[in-house]
Formats: sequence, C-alpha cells, structure tokens
Amino acid sequence: MGSVAPDELKRALRAQAEEALLDLFLQPIRDMRFLEHTLPADRPLSLRLALPELVVEGLRRRQRHDEIRRTLGGLDVVPSVVGSPPPSSLSPRDRLILAKLDGTRDADAIALLCHVAPFQVVELIERGVREGFIAVARTSADVVAPGPWALAQQADAALAAGDLRAAW
Repeated sequence: MGSVAPDELKRALRAQAEEALLDLFLQPIRDMRFLEHTLPADRPLSLRLALPELVVEGLRRRQRHDEIRRTLGGLDVVPSVVGSPPPSSLSPRDRLILAKLDGTRDADAIALLCHVAPFQVVELIERGVREGFIAVARTSADVVAPGPWALAQQADAALAAGDLRAAW
C-alpha cells in the first residue's frame, strides 16, 4: 500500500521477530518443535538476527521475570499511578505506558494499547511499585479489560475514520 517505507517495515518486522524469540524465554520449558520450510517460498524475507545477544537478553528477561513476579506477588495485577511523581528519567516508551495505567487494565491490555511487549510493561510496573509511583491491585471481576471482539470493533471504527495508527 506504500504507507510504510521498506526499511521501516523491515525494522518493525525484526523487532517483532526478536520479541517473539525473547518471549520464548519466559515460557515454561516444554518440548518445543520448530517447523522448517513453513514460509511461502515466493515471498522470502531475510532477517539477520544477532542470536548471541538475543540469548543473553532472553536469559536476563527470564531472571527479571522471576524477580518481578516475586516483587508483585504474581503478574495478575492492575496498576495505577499513585503518590509520588514518576522520575524524570523515564524513557518515552515508559511515559507512554504510564499514561495507560488507569487502574482498569492489566499488563497485557496495556501492552496491546501501547504496542509494546508485556514484559516491558511489567518491568515498569515493578519499578514503579519499588519507587512508590505505581500501586497494584489484584485482578477481580470488577476490572474488565476489553476482549478481542471489543478491540476488533475499536480497530474497525478507527479504520472507518481513516486513523491507521489507532486501528493498528
């Protein structure tokens, strides 16, 4: 469609592929099998990934994930901004995430809204809890994140309005 430059698309696909690989480190160890030759042969896409660096980052995330789970008492939490102001050293990505912490969404819903990995959301939540600018509540029936159908309807409405970024 020409909406995205080829280099920008390749960077986005590389980032998605890296996050998918890093997410494997957070999954319980199981018997995993990878299927070879499953990509369409007529549309090859070569992404050169730095596997040694990804493995190191994956192991770091696995260790941090365990620390975060212990600090928060689990990952089934709904965060909200409280008390002390957040530090000025937060990255633009963290500020985007912080803006979505309204006490009604869990980490997965926030990650989807911000187009970031859930790990990045829980890492910020854990930091905020430690530093006192985020509080968490356990998920309950009162806190309902939008389901896939509601999100699809929101995306359709955004497309109808011509807002491709919001639809994505």
